[in-house]
Amino acid sequence: MARNPRIIYARGTGHGPRGPDADKGGYDGVSFWARSGVSIAAMPPDARYPVGLPGPAYGDIQSGAHLAGGIGAALFRRERTGRGGTPRNVDLVEQAARICRDSGRPPLSPSETRAALGLKPALR
Repeated sequence: MARNPRIIYARGTGHGPRGPDADKGGYDGVSFWARSGVSIAAMPPDARYPVGLPGPAYGDIQSGAHLAGGIGAALFRRERTGRGGTPRNVDLVEQAARICRDSGRPPLSPSETRAALGLKPALR
């Protein structure tokens, strides 16, 4: 960005820019739906198992729309100030957590997920 201060750089990832899975690709049904806890948060109270994805690319579409909004905001900023920018990283897992938070049903930790499914705690 030092060479071209008007450039806009956006990034969408599966698991975020840092951490042990930063270099791994993300898959909607795993990263967004299952790993984040959204499938548990979306369960009706009387369900025995987590519900499946409501449609194809469910998390991909929401994450992509979020990223597109950030790019639009950066374009607006550039038009007003002449400076580009870097919209924040958008990743599938964080987007899922944000959706749970905004819906009032927080994602569950791995141990809470196992308990909700009636499974024994994971061995350590």
